[in-house]
Amino acid sequence: TVIMSVISQKVDAMEEHHADGEESGKLQYFRGFHEIANIVLKVYSDDSTLATAVLHKIATSHLRGIMYEDAAKSMSLLSTILFPLQQRVDKGMHDFLKCCEVSPTIVLPWILTWFTVGLEDTSALKRMFDVFLASHSLMPLYLSVAMINYAPNRMSIYDTVYDTNKVENKIRRLPSKIVYEIKEKKGKKTPLEHLIIDAITIMKRYPPR
Repeated sequence: TVIMSVISQKVDAMEEHHADGEESGKLQYFRGFHEIANIVLKVYSDDSTLATAVLHKIATSHLRGIMYEDAAKSMSLLSTILFPLQQRVDKGMHDFLKCCEVSPTIVLPWILTWFTVGLEDTSALKRMFDVFLASHSLMPLYLSVAMINYAPNRMSIYDTVYDTNKVENKIRRLPSKIVYEIKEKKGKKTPLEHLIIDAITIMKRYPPR
């Protein structure tokens, strides 16, 4: 596709930029980066140089462990952090998820794609990118925990019977509820700014080591 062709060009440009620097190593492309690059290219459609710079920053900083180092090890580490962090934030929800045998890898798609998969509100997605770019690389994980523990979401998860598939399906659909702003009271939507505040609060309370 045209988008894939453009992204491929940007990756090549990033590798050339990387090779000219002090670091060495080849980018390890993964599907999630395609989703992230797609959004960046749309936001900076009129400035190719800036788009490449932003993607380079994301690849060499926020997603460095996946794109330049050991991707499998990094993804495994991310998934193993979820439950210990969840236990500190809300032990009741932690115990419920463990009892339902929910896999910690359920949050990986959100983290690896920066929520581009499942989040339908474009304005919310752009705002989320702003937060991720300005924050620690683990902010997507903290936002994932904040989303699971957002009161309405937590109640909805608890209302699910002790069935692994049903609980995981409900969790997977959580990003689709996120909106930049709630325009009407009816409907079960999740305000992004609330999640951002919660995620920052959780990160300050339990900072990355």
